[in-house]
Amino acid sequence: SMDGPLSLSLAGRGLLTLPDLSGYGELTALDASENYLGSVARLAFHLPRLQCLRLQRNRLRRIERLGDLLHLQFLDVSENLLGPSPGAALQMIGNCCKLTVIFVAGNPFVDERGDYRYQLLDLCSSLRMVDGEAVKGSRPG
Repeated sequence: SMDGPLSLSLAGRGLLTLPDLSGYGELTALDASENYLGSVARLAFHLPRLQCLRLQRNRLRRIERLGDLLHLQFLDVSENLLGPSPGAALQMIGNCCKLTVIFVAGNPFVDERGDYRYQLLDLCSSLRMVDGEAVKGSRPG
């Protein structure tokens, strides 16, 4: 049904796990930032239409089944425990062919030289902004 809100905020609620979102299949935006989430394993199954997903400042080591979110355009997963590499942490991100904006700063896979930006672009060619900076199609030099 189209009765429910298209946007839901669960931010800053001290959540260790996501609540049952099985009735929220129409949602296009979810903010679950500033919690203690260690997993979002069922998220893509319950919320397949998400376009905007905010998960910053949690305890996530990977984003399971991210590639099932085929409509995703904006993703903030900054300040988590994501690693050891973008490919391992952001599962099947290459399937997210509408994803243009991502924030990942403050995760273990983020290196000072910025190689992670090119790793992300290699994985997901639709990306246009990484951590607030425009990305180019090729490595410098």
